Amino acid sequence: MMNKVCLILLIALSGCQAKRNVLSVEIYSVEVDIETPYRIKCSDFSKSFQNEISKRKISEENAIEYLVSILDSSNKEDCSVDTRAILLLKFKDFTDTICANEYCLTYRNRSFRMPDKLKNIIWDSTKYNE
Repeated sequence: MMNKVCLILLIALSGCQAKRNVLSVEIYSVEVDIETPYRIKCSDFSKSFQNEISKRKISEENAIEYLVSILDSSNKEDCSVDTRAILLLKFKDFTDTICANEYCLTYRNRSFRMPDKLKNIIWDSTKYNE
């Protein structure tokens, strides 16, 4: 029981830390319903869609905090991503990569159900454009 409490506390603290330290978020996406003859792994996203990728950058602090809070509230789910978007969370010393499709996202080797709010941010180009 104590290990579970420690793990929850650690996750909560790392989420708070992330909110303060994310400098910007870059979103690379293609049309969510684009069809391919095979699943696209995260590592193959750029090569597979090189001429179709749109890019947006979010660097406004409130928008970043909102986006990170959505990620923190995502429900864990066993799913695999046929990648249609990549989010790069830029920190001072490193970058975290999130791979996503319409239903699922992977982050730090864990999979989560795609929150509708995050789906709107990724594929609605009118939100959080800079």
